Amino acid sequence: MSECVVVGIGASSAATVLECLELVGSLVRSSWTVSAVATIEAKRTLGGSVADALGVRCSVFTADELASIVVPDPSSRVRAAVGVSSVAEAAAIRGSGGGPLVVGKTSRRGVTVAIACQAD
Repeated sequence: MSECVVVGIGASSAATVLECLELVGSLVRSSWTVSAVATIEAKRTLGGSVADALGVRCSVFTADELASIVVPDPSSRVRAAVGVSSVAEAAAIRGSGGGPLVVGKTSRRGVTVAIACQAD
């Protein structure tokens, strides 16, 4: 039986859909089913394109919605850039309905991904 997970994505303005998909593909285990991609409003288009490629829905949150989520690895650099201390981890947790992170933020080439289990 597979476990449903939500992929949170944060990215620089130069990040591509392919780079996002490559990182997601390297992190998602074969025993997991991705149920959604989650991101911040500013990355709506990128997140939507990644979700479309994966055949799942995209959940988009405001900075205020993400700011209320406690994350294990907040970033002052992200806070300076977008006004919240986490995008990928906070979006994954929020998008999963408060489920636990199973993959903390992982970054490569301007893309950051975190993965949370879908809450029951």
